[in-house]
Amino acid sequence: GDLLILGGKTETIALHVPTASRAGSVAWQVKERGDLYVPSYVVGDRYVTVRKMPFNVTVRFRATGKLIGRLDVPDLSLHRAHPLIENGPRAVPYARDGARLVVTDGWYYILIDVERLATVWKRLIDQNDLTREPAIRFALNGGHLAVLKEDYDQKALYMLSSKTGRILWHTDPKDGKSPQPIHSMLIHGDTIYGIGVHPGQRFYFVARDCKTGALKFSRGVKGYDARPSVNLLPRLYGGRAVVTVQDRQVFELRGFDAKTGEPVHMIRKKGVGPLGVHGRVSVTVQNGRLVMLSKDKLSL
Repeated sequence: GDLLILGGKTETIALHVPTASRAGSVAWQVKERGDLYVPSYVVGDRYVTVRKMPFNVTVRFRATGKLIGRLDVPDLSLHRAHPLIENGPRAVPYARDGARLVVTDGWYYILIDVERLATVWKRLIDQNDLTREPAIRFALNGGHLAVLKEDYDQKALYMLSSKTGRILWHTDPKDGKSPQPIHSMLIHGDTIYGIGVHPGQRFYFVARDCKTGALKFSRGVKGYDARPSVNLLPRLYGGRAVVTVQDRQVFELRGFDAKTGEPVHMIRKKGVGPLGVHGRVSVTVQNGRLVMLSKDKLSL
């Protein structure tokens, strides 16, 4: 709405944006316990922060900053390694969907309802190597929770019911036809989308049925000089999935039909990475159009 909320290690400040004062207008300001674990976010009239040292989930009223409640949680995983891509994007494992938040302490998957400020369920991590902290990525939407992880020395994809934590299907290392791991996971309706890794100079855009794991499509994309760095944007745009690609100093923004996986549009330009760094190559999707800023050239 009209608030710009800034969360930090010791306090949160909400600024009123439409103000005539050059000094700005503070709507509310409060002290906090613990540094940010993941970026704060708003759900309805609630401002939610997940904090570390001490680990807790704090919920406040968005308009006033008044504390609704604070839920203490176990020491959450600080392991940022990617479970599928060597030297891949680093991030702590978490996902959210509306009022639901999923995190892990390296032993359990934990699903939290931030409206009730309560743990809905927790489940021991399957096939967990207790000699090392697991690298994990989540995708959460509707009735499904996808988990990308390592089963000891095997890469694996699990699909769980987000309501109960029950496993619906998973990668079977003894069955090459079972669902194989994908990254940059996106769940929309009853479909999970993601990027399949190829050992050579290409990648796959993959879609599977969330309920059964059945393959809907797998579209191979080739024509690169090296193994490309690929990322699926975390939402659909009018029935289109959008992928960013970096192949050395060549950058792409690709759109795919979410029903068939067929490519529908692409922008390809030279530039200097990494992608998204100010003054280098930036991309966005606006009003159904792919947009790329490469050096000083804007392409639509």
